[in-house]
Amino acid sequence: KGGRTVINHTELTAGKGRFKVTLFLQETGGHGLCCFLTGGERPHVGGTVLASLSERVNGGGMTCNLWNIPLPGHKDSYLAEKLAKTLCLATNQPVAITAGLHVDNASEEDIQLLVSNGCDTVAQYLQLIGKEGEVWKIILEKTEESSSVSLVQAA
Repeated sequence: KGGRTVINHTELTAGKGRFKVTLFLQETGGHGLCCFLTGGERPHVGGTVLASLSERVNGGGMTCNLWNIPLPGHKDSYLAEKLAKTLCLATNQPVAITAGLHVDNASEEDIQLLVSNGCDTVAQYLQLIGKEGEVWKIILEKTEESSSVSLVQAA
């Protein structure tokens, strides 16, 4: 009858010292990815994002619906949005990411390094699952009211 779903655990890191970021990723046999992105000096839970595949309204292919639940005062989930959407579109699976990255007295350069390292962990995963032949470009568009994320496949 019903076979047991195998859950695989993957741990990927990028960066060093206080800028080290780790992605803990649980695969559910094609039924979704559950991730924890953490790092910096004080790993924590700063927010959670859920990405789910959906067809574009105009019929232009697939996109993702995103639900973002940040803790008050935390911005970790904005990075999680980019990464969840990337993973969702690349794997055609729902993705949940809980993120918490912190460096004391972080400069803009420090924050960009943590973001870059977080993106590198997802790039490592895509390479691991054989998606390295597909070049993914993430575009973060900010508006005054909200942050929206789009992912396009580069030519």
